[in-house]
Amino acid sequence: MIEDLLGVRLWNSPLARFITVGITNAALSYAVFVLALSLLGGYDYRAGVAQMASYGLGSLWSFYGNRGWTFGSEGRVLRQALRFTVVQGLLLMASGALMSVTVDMWNWPAGPTWITVMAFITVLNYLSLKYWVF
Repeated sequence: MIEDLLGVRLWNSPLARFITVGITNAALSYAVFVLALSLLGGYDYRAGVAQMASYGLGSLWSFYGNRGWTFGSEGRVLRQALRFTVVQGLLLMASGALMSVTVDMWNWPAGPTWITVMAFITVLNYLSLKYWVF
């Protein structure tokens, strides 16, 4: 009971670990993006290349962090990696479509809409990883 009040059990929950992996993923991805931008200098497509490098490294970090630490999975790595890739691809398409419809077509404000869409996508991501990937 005291542990629950102090948040010890909550902190050790898969959800708290998932959020922690997500926050560290965002920081790592952004750092890689900025570094890649500076290394690519005046290259015409540097933002796109930097984003691909950033997203790729972030995905690896997310897979291994969530697989081992968040969900403690010891299942088949290749099968889980393929499922993880499918989930991330579907969620990327869903978030892009939602942003396009709400911001580009309906003229909703981009910032608050992005936060709302990403909150929804994050819930879907967590449930997908917990119940299907790992």
